Amino acid sequence: VASCGTRYTQGVMGFSIWLLSSKVGPAEICRRVEAFLVDFRKKVAEEIPDEDIERHVASLAAHKLEPDRTMISVQEGIWGELQDRKRVFDRSLAEAVALAGVTRADVLKVLDVHFARAAPERRLMIVASIGGKAKAKKAE
Repeated sequence: VASCGTRYTQGVMGFSIWLLSSKVGPAEICRRVEAFLVDFRKKVAEEIPDEDIERHVASLAAHKLEPDRTMISVQEGIWGELQDRKRVFDRSLAEAVALAGVTRADVLKVLDVHFARAAPERRLMIVASIGGKAKAKKAE
């Protein structure tokens, strides 16, 4: 099982990768995540066509501009702005406008500054939960 995504917790923007395995331990999972990040950067830099990047950016912007479907989602958005003391009630519009200018170079810069193994702004926390019946293996 694998998943990843962004999160915003207590005023801190983050990116999480969640992995679950009954076959390999935490050290191997970490090695695979590092390999994935290297491969992902290579794909963004060399393999993904410009048109695909432009379509993805446009899709993200369009998603930001989707109207709230329920009153509870409107309330949650407004309440979140009040709780964070930001009071930016047109955040979705502002984010959609900002997305319109995102380029391949911008994505590569974020990967190089925040995600690469030696990235200057990289902050990493690893949490491993190991079941009681798991066989302990010494990390190599």
